[in-house]
Amino acid sequence: MLLKEINTDSSVYSFHTIKPFSKNNVLDILRQYEFVFTLEEHSIIGGFASAVMETLIGEKGINTEKIHSFALPSEFTFKVGDQNYLREQYGISPDKIFEKIKNKLQ
Repeated sequence: MLLKEINTDSSVYSFHTIKPFSKNNVLDILRQYEFVFTLEEHSIIGGFASAVMETLIGEKGINTEKIHSFALPSEFTFKVGDQNYLREQYGISPDKIFEKIKNKLQ
């Protein structure tokens, strides 16, 4: 909804599991869009973004610079709060995601 406010079309694809992983679906998406943003609510290491990048090993014609990830950093945290508070703290709240995407598109 927020992206429409800046005249940006977007699509959302849901990958509810990493395994089994559909390499062909990911490659189709990457070939179709100028920018691809991944979002996951856990550590960046070993998650969905990692699986996407591993998919590109040996593939030609995919620019990895167009892929951007939203995830939790690989660190111990001492922050405590509800899910909305933690999303805000780690930059994965709707507003923070929108701002980062808007900055990439400009």
